Amino acid sequence: MRPSRIFRSRWWALLWAAGVIWTALTVATGTPGHAHHPAADAADPDANQNDDGQLHDASGAPVTDDQIRAIANLIG
Repeated sequence: MRPSRIFRSRWWALLWAAGVIWTALTVATGTPGHAHHPAADAADPDANQNDDGQLHDASGAPVTDDQIRAIANLIG
C-alpha cells in the first residue's frame, strides 16, 4: 500500500498510526508478553535484594527481621 493512499481516509490513517505506535512500543520495551510483574518479584525473594544482600520492600526501604516475623504471624 502506498503512503498516499493511507491518508485518504482518516480510519486508515488512525490504523496506520496505531501500528506505528505498537511497533515503537514493541521495539522500546522488548518482546511483547514479557512485561515486568511486581507480584512475581514479591514471590521471588532474590528479586527484592539489593547489592547489600538485604531484603527491600516495593518502595526500596530495607525490611527488618521483625517485619518478616510479623508478616509470618499474620499468614500463618
